[in-house]
Amino acid sequence: METLNLFSSLQFSYHVPSFKLADIILDNRDKDTFILYHPWSQTISEINYEDALIFKLYELEYPININKISEITNRPEVEILKLLRELEEELSALNPTEIHTFDTPLILMLLSDLRCNLRCRYCYTASGSYFTKTLSDKQVMDLETAKKALDIGIELGINQVHFFGGGEALLNFEIIKGLVKYAEAQNYPVVFAMITNGTKINKDFIEFVEQYKDIFNITVSIDGPKLIHDLNRNYPNVYKSYKENTLQKVYSNLEYFFETLYKQPRVQ
Repeated sequence: METLNLFSSLQFSYHVPSFKLADIILDNRDKDTFILYHPWSQTISEINYEDALIFKLYELEYPININKISEITNRPEVEILKLLRELEEELSALNPTEIHTFDTPLILMLLSDLRCNLRCRYCYTASGSYFTKTLSDKQVMDLETAKKALDIGIELGINQVHFFGGGEALLNFEIIKGLVKYAEAQNYPVVFAMITNGTKINKDFIEFVEQYKDIFNITVSIDGPKLIHDLNRNYPNVYKSYKENTLQKVYSNLEYFFETLYKQPRVQ
């Protein structure tokens, strides 16, 4: 009974320190069977409760204390050592996932605007150095700076440009338009991407995306169902937040976006 109580308090601890059984994660799928996942080799194994307990204790005890594990599990030390050796041999025979390293950067990320039109409850920038009550030129990147960054990025071998706000990127839409057109004029082989909260999507933006849709990718961030999204994402003006919930605004903008770009509604 003590062993069961001990393990029930540990089974939701997924982090595993790197050791001989590096990055092993135990995931409880039912009361008697556990899944052992080894990220390095992308392999999974099905094991029983007793073996799962041994592996969990093994990861928690470093240096390993076979004596202690034997006392807790009521398994002979020789059996525990045999089990650990078998697993170690099995994993060492597997080829780990190949990790590619690159001598040059692949993506240029531009922090194009530190301003934001929302005040999300969880946002770390709302009370940090990114946010000030009065607009400052230091909060907005200018087009010449972006062009210089792109020129340097191309020399280094980048093939993607991400507009990343601190910030809602579409508050500085002019720099996005200007840089994409500059890259086109220079015949730079890059694709562009951006993340937006969706509230500033309008006719001008949609026409721009339609023109460059082969090289321009968009991600619209949504927090979940309406209740959760609107609870988290508010406008600075409390009255506006009450009158115009943000998810409905995003929904309307996306509906307009898909109907204009693809001639049919695609928002469910």
